[in-house]
Amino acid sequence: MQAAEALHQMAQASGDLLFEITGWHATAYTRLFRSEFEAALHDADAGLALLDFERDKELVKTFQLSSGVCLLLSRAEALWMLGRVAEADQEAERMLQLARELDHPASLAAALAFTLHGGTVRHSYTGQMARLRDTATELHRLSHEEGFYLWCAVSEIYLGVIGQALGERNARARMREGLELFAQTRTRVTAVLMNVMVAEALYDIGDDDEALRLLDEAETEARESAKGFFAPEIWRVRGRYFARQGKPSQAEWAFRRALELAASQNAHSLELRAALDLHDLLDDQDRAADGHACLAEVFDSRQWATDRPEPARARTILARSSL
Repeated sequence: MQAAEALHQMAQASGDLLFEITGWHATAYTRLFRSEFEAALHDADAGLALLDFERDKELVKTFQLSSGVCLLLSRAEALWMLGRVAEADQEAERMLQLARELDHPASLAAALAFTLHGGTVRHSYTGQMARLRDTATELHRLSHEEGFYLWCAVSEIYLGVIGQALGERNARARMREGLELFAQTRTRVTAVLMNVMVAEALYDIGDDDEALRLLDEAETEARESAKGFFAPEIWRVRGRYFARQGKPSQAEWAFRRALELAASQNAHSLELRAALDLHDLLDDQDRAADGHACLAEVFDSRQWATDRPEPARARTILARSSL
């Protein structure tokens, strides 16, 4: 953050619009992964207000990466965390479309990877990771053709997770190999996200020890590097494992920790997920009233898109409970 702010100050002082855009790019992206979602949205909007297609083409020529793609990523993910999921999905589509129009392989690879990251945020909880297969396959092909080692590793992880969802025999080995390759890149911005994603994928095959180890690594990464993005999910996924292991008190504590952390970030979409899982746990313990109260407090405080899985399920539960 210190480096991003220093860059931003120099960029503003330069009076050069291209530099100013890169300054907003730096702070928006950094704030996103620090889970400062309102600030990330503000900075992304400020950068996008200065950007047009020709300027982005110039940035691509100069820096070999589209600031427009990165600013739209920051905007899309911040919106999703803040509970504005319909807007978030539109911005994610704009991001990928921009990358295709720029016709620049490195920017397209980044946009495809960002689409996978955003897809994890949206689909891992609902068990719909298979929806990302075409994107992961395209990134895998492009990365190998162009020699983008980082994105080769990332696409391997996703193809493993997707393969697990589809019942492919080599999926677990593919996830493990992808994580090893990713560690070798020393690029750990999304380490929390991907460790949690793999840990949740392992739930279906009962590999609790490996999953809990990955969640421990994610927690260490989040704590030591101030990466708050997706960190509440560490605790929610832990809660699922504790519940399955017959440890209801530990599961409840983990779900409430996820709720607390998500609320502190204003990550309303993650807060709703934790409330849904806590509701299910308490309902199984004949504490349905407590679960209903917690879910109602989270859900009733906002306007939610009606066609998304989590809000739709929360609405159904609350309607049933009121009968």
